[in-house]
Amino acid sequence: MVKSKNIVVKVFSYILVGILTILLVVSLGSPGLMDKAMLNQNTLAAVNGKKIDVQDFGYFLNTDQRFYNRASEIRDDEQLLNYARSVYLQRVLTIQYAQEIGIVVVDDQVVDYISSLGNFKDEDGKFMPDRLDQFLKYYNMSYNQFFKRTYDVLVLRELDNLIVNGTGVSPDDIRMDKTVNNSKITLRYGFLSNAAIKKRYPERLTVSEKEIDDEVERLKETVTEPIDDTELLKKQAKNELEVRKLSELKLEISSKINSLALEGKPFTEGLAVLDVKAEDSKPFKIGSPVYSAEESKGLLLDLYTNSVFYEDCLKVKQGELARAVDVSSGLYVFTPIEKIVPFDKDGELTAYDSYMAHQERSLFVENALLSPFIEKSRVIRNY
Repeated sequence: MVKSKNIVVKVFSYILVGILTILLVVSLGSPGLMDKAMLNQNTLAAVNGKKIDVQDFGYFLNTDQRFYNRASEIRDDEQLLNYARSVYLQRVLTIQYAQEIGIVVVDDQVVDYISSLGNFKDEDGKFMPDRLDQFLKYYNMSYNQFFKRTYDVLVLRELDNLIVNGTGVSPDDIRMDKTVNNSKITLRYGFLSNAAIKKRYPERLTVSEKEIDDEVERLKETVTEPIDDTELLKKQAKNELEVRKLSELKLEISSKINSLALEGKPFTEGLAVLDVKAEDSKPFKIGSPVYSAEESKGLLLDLYTNSVFYEDCLKVKQGELARAVDVSSGLYVFTPIEKIVPFDKDGELTAYDSYMAHQERSLFVENALLSPFIEKSRVIRNY
């Protein structure tokens, strides 16, 4: 992990494990109209030029039990679907990264692996093709589709082996893992949504016809092939201008809140800037999803994936104002009202502790390697 005497830095390295696994949710933004026009209803997304079929995503939802283990606390169907999409797209990106660094799986390996699966064997351990056929019929999947899915699994396994064999874990890392698992934080927060900002500041966010025309000319200079559909260009220009103006306004509001936070002002002053009511979260561990105490609000997804949020969770004292958290859906202010982060340097380390910390370390390294690849990747979402 990060070699630092600063507790915030060391814990923050663990937080990255949770943040990067759903990096796509907040980093990709909304697809442009011209981008979406390239995709049809059977395509979930395009990842670095490769179209991702909706049916393949369906197989993932039907058969990946590990995903449901990770998402077991999400109750809202729409939130679960959005989370599943982000997890699946990161899976696609991880496979592409593995292929880029030279990981190769040949057809014979895939065939051997399928033949070795216990579900397709009889009591004597003999491979039974009819059992495979029954499986494929149950999931409405062709053999070629199952072969490709198995190929992807083996590529991911090879990448995992590469990382596991190249990482180690120190006693400090294991103790920090135990600290994270025994942490407990509860927040008081306020949230101003993008929709509320637009309603509150309409004059700041209005886009004029002249601005749209100027933006259309700029867009024409950035595309490689001429686009004759003027209305499509105008819609794209209006959308980009609205997004830009909203981002600038949110930055202005955030700067006011951040100035108050740097002065050590109380949470109530930041809440007053947003002019919203205070709400509480449920208790959560460092790096875990954050839920509103109000059941109808559910998972605070954007808050959970923000690095500024977790850094200030650990640094800010109870009742003090943290920095503003600018997320894709709006602006948050918060303060911890309960914070238990036990930094215990003593205690016996069991074999299980060592194993679990090694797993976390491997995942951290994988995400650290993958993050630059995601940042330079081109992902067009069709939802």
